[in-house]
Amino acid sequence: MSEVPDQSNGLTPSFFALVLSGGLGLVATFITVVATRHPSGPQPVAYGHVQTLADPVDEWSTTMFWGDEGDGWWEGPRPVRHAGTARNGPLPPVNMDAVYA
Repeated sequence: MSEVPDQSNGLTPSFFALVLSGGLGLVATFITVVATRHPSGPQPVAYGHVQTLADPVDEWSTTMFWGDEGDGWWEGPRPVRHAGTARNGPLPPVNMDAVYA
């Protein structure tokens, strides 16, 4: 009878379990960090809802410029401004300290 060669790769089951649990721990840590991180700067109001993203567009065109459309009305001590689109040229940038409707 011929001997069957040893086909084990030298990894014991406990070492394999240790490597597997360490890898899964790193993946879980990465997912937790990504899920709980707070993005810096302004975030879109709709954040992916297509209809809400399309509502502020005044006129659809192949080239559109986004920005501040100016004062709308006064509510209390501060004017309520409007953000929107234009196709004739760039609008002034959105004022991060203003109140927008």
